[in-house]
Amino acid sequence: MGRRLLIVDDDARVTELLCRYLSSVGYDTRSSQDAMSAIALIRENLFDLLVVDSLPNLASRDVILKFREKNPKAPVILFTGNVSSETLRVALEAGANLLLEKPLGMPEFSKEVERLLQAAS
Repeated sequence: MGRRLLIVDDDARVTELLCRYLSSVGYDTRSSQDAMSAIALIRENLFDLLVVDSLPNLASRDVILKFREKNPKAPVILFTGNVSSETLRVALEAGANLLLEKPLGMPEFSKEVERLLQAAS
């Protein structure tokens, strides 16, 4: 199995699409659609990379912080259609490495994932 990725987005279609595509190119993916279940997955598993949408009520910050607590060197991608200076500030303060704006083609997304994973190795 490839590197383990956690995909967190409140839109089930997005998590399904990302998981399906990333699995097809060799990654072991898990997904969550809310902060509480994402944090539970983080507590129970070790992931190599986190992809998180900007969740309601700053919950993405909590997910990133919990992820960083468990694996401080693993990359974090904020993948969102809600790009605002506040969203970016909160994500960067929590420890996100990269902001990618939706929509983004899967090959481009996969290249960014691989680039971050290689840089973290």
